[in-house]
Amino acid sequence: MRALIIALFCFLFFAAHSQTAEQVFRNYRDAMGKWSSVSYRMNKIDTFTNGTVWNKTGFALIKKSREARDLGFIFKAKRDDVDAELVFDGENIYTVNHMEKSYQLDRAPVEKRIVGKPAGQMILNEAIDTIKNFQSIALARTDTTFILRFDFADTPDFTDRVIHLHIDIKTYFPVLRYFTQVADGRYTQVIRLTDVRVDAPDIERQIREKEFLNSYTYVPQKETISRLSSLVGKEAPDFSLTSVDGKHHQLSKKRGKVVLLDFWDIWCGPCVQSIAMLQALAAKYPGDRFELVSIVTDKRTYSKIADFVKAKKISYPALFGDTASADGYYVYGVPQYVLIDEHGIVRYAKSGTTAEIGSIVAGFVNKK
Repeated sequence: MRALIIALFCFLFFAAHSQTAEQVFRNYRDAMGKWSSVSYRMNKIDTFTNGTVWNKTGFALIKKSREARDLGFIFKAKRDDVDAELVFDGENIYTVNHMEKSYQLDRAPVEKRIVGKPAGQMILNEAIDTIKNFQSIALARTDTTFILRFDFADTPDFTDRVIHLHIDIKTYFPVLRYFTQVADGRYTQVIRLTDVRVDAPDIERQIREKEFLNSYTYVPQKETISRLSSLVGKEAPDFSLTSVDGKHHQLSKKRGKVVLLDFWDIWCGPCVQSIAMLQALAAKYPGDRFELVSIVTDKRTYSKIADFVKAKKISYPALFGDTASADGYYVYGVPQYVLIDEHGIVRYAKSGTTAEIGSIVAGFVNKK
């Protein structure tokens, strides 16, 4: 048995050392196509042409996912020197501040929102998409890694562009990336990964569990506040949506009474906590003068809404939202409230929890 083990080791050793650069690159490319999830810590060192050095550390958890628009993966990432943690669940981008116990939400195209962000810098491109458009490739080895050298053609702006990619000899996952180029001086970047875990069963759970939604405060972004403010004084965008009991609700047919739109989701702690207040508000005024309409924004929870409404004994309509209604009212986070007067004009629009909604509604209903 000992002789067999030694023979197997020798075979694997010499097989590894006899591979060409092209074979190793092929194996690396295949391995990057097969992994499902990965987590790691990163140390990134940038040395700029003027001699300035940035030395940053952080972590990332990544899970490939077909549901993830734009990117093809969901993730959680953070750079150690900033408070903001970035979470993308396939639909929404959350910027979470654990120190302040607050979060922001963004539904804008994902790539535009992570490029350049501190947490986004912790995503290793070579783990997501293999290196392309190189001019030549060469191979070196250590006891634990393959080292692929990629040389690139010069351009009018850059010369001497080279990437050295260190790949784990067992998993073919990149563990170190060294990049250099010349443009009015030499720029280098060294990225080292540690604590690498590939396809660990808890990675997806850690990304998808968003406990902060239950207890942290939602803080609208400045652009969200500005867009919401632009609705006030204008005719409310019309919609026709279906409620959990199968009834159709068209906003324009509710003219003649004050309407409060409550955009919410069942995973939103502040939304759930406000249900009792909204129930009391809906019961306070006669139906011909006031109507409260709730709109669920997350399509992934639609199958659970009917049971949730029944369990909470919600008496006001709960509608299944769509992209048009979310876009029309600039719904980038929940809860969000929009008050519409009897003439169909938006009089109030605010994202996030608020204690003033009761008095705002009373002011408009009692004017009639």
